[in-house]
Amino acid sequence: MSRAGLLGYPLSHSVSPAMHNAAFAALELPGRYDLLETPAEELAAAVARLRQDDWLGANVTIPYKARVIPLLDEIDPSAAGIGAVNTIVCDEQRLIGHNTDVTGFRVDLRSHGVEIDGDNVVVLGSGGAARAVTAALIPDGAHIKFITPLIDEAQRLIEDLIVPAGAEAQILPWEGGSFAGIECRLLVNATPVGMSPDVEACPWPQDVFLPAGAFVYDLVYNPAETMLMKRARAEGLESGSGLGMLVEQGALAFELWTGETPPRRVMAAAAQAALEGRRA
Repeated sequence: MSRAGLLGYPLSHSVSPAMHNAAFAALELPGRYDLLETPAEELAAAVARLRQDDWLGANVTIPYKARVIPLLDEIDPSAAGIGAVNTIVCDEQRLIGHNTDVTGFRVDLRSHGVEIDGDNVVVLGSGGAARAVTAALIPDGAHIKFITPLIDEAQRLIEDLIVPAGAEAQILPWEGGSFAGIECRLLVNATPVGMSPDVEACPWPQDVFLPAGAFVYDLVYNPAETMLMKRARAEGLESGSGLGMLVEQGALAFELWTGETPPRRVMAAAAQAALEGRRA
């Protein structure tokens, strides 16, 4: 029985096991995917355990996408270029870091009919998820404003990704005045604000309208409709959750682990069923 799992903390929101175990079953592969909820002080030991023969690798989520990098043997260009790992592959006890979030985001954004051609984009947050979003948008010439409480982190993101690409970006502090009067084609929440169980939270201030005409993309997928998405609907805006991105990045990770192309529709249905089961 081959094993894979999700490294992060906390993980009560995740439906990744349902999604990946459905793929193993559909392909009749002897594999199992588990949640590997890991406090920070146990991260190094948890990563080391992936070197055991029965492990295919792991996904990595908040808050470890950057922190795992020094614990790995090799970083694929897909991850090295953005400084964030969301997939670890165990290759003969060597641990190789990849990033499938970038492609996952691009594919799902386009499935919503959203094309960015030199347009303004607002990204909430500046961590590993924001790095993946940024890397996905740079080739389309996006002009990005980051709204974040972590100014130094955002500055490092710009130095690592924006400056080498010859692009420009702006950092705005996480305070009410930063949100007012913004115009953009796309608004992306790359923070965990609004994620289960804190489903009443919203990263956008209650007393500020969302940007008129923007597509609102919330990387949070649990709950299925976040408070930010409800705000968008109430203001007549289109929106999407991170579930499609979750499925696409997960399918790409599954391919890296097994060499097999998983059935994305099966994975999506399993993830959706798991979400609906939690609402029941």
